[in-house]
Amino acid sequence: MEKDRRSQPNQPLTEAVDATVELMPNINRRQAALVMARDGVPPRVIRRIIDEPEHRRATDKDDDLT
Repeated sequence: MEKDRRSQPNQPLTEAVDATVELMPNINRRQAALVMARDGVPPRVIRRIIDEPEHRRATDKDDDLT
């Protein structure tokens, strides 16, 4: 049985998103989008992270708690 791709985050992209999220208080939305695009984050993910940060994956949020 093939797993849903959404259930297995891509580690390099997850790290790129996490690094950008840490920068977001200090950079504007356009800069954040450019950083993530440079790091290969898909446009739909960039939009979700920038427009709906509360919808980040649970695995990403769990890391914030440690």
